[in-house]
Amino acid sequence: EGACKAEGVQSIFSSRNGAKKKRKSRTAFTNHQIFELEKRFLYQKYLSPADRDELAQTLGLTNAQ
Repeated sequence: EGACKAEGVQSIFSSRNGAKKKRKSRTAFTNHQIFELEKRFLYQKYLSPADRDELAQTLGLTNAQ
């Protein structure tokens, strides 16, 4: 009985590892982009969608970045 449980647990882990989704690579921000983002954050913690679009375009980033 114990061996059966161990095999069941093992199959759960091995199937989980085999079905891993590919992660998106991290964005490597330039020093300039980080500086501008941090500067903006100091006086505006939350951006409206329009502000977010404008800032992303200014810095050459996508909206999600």
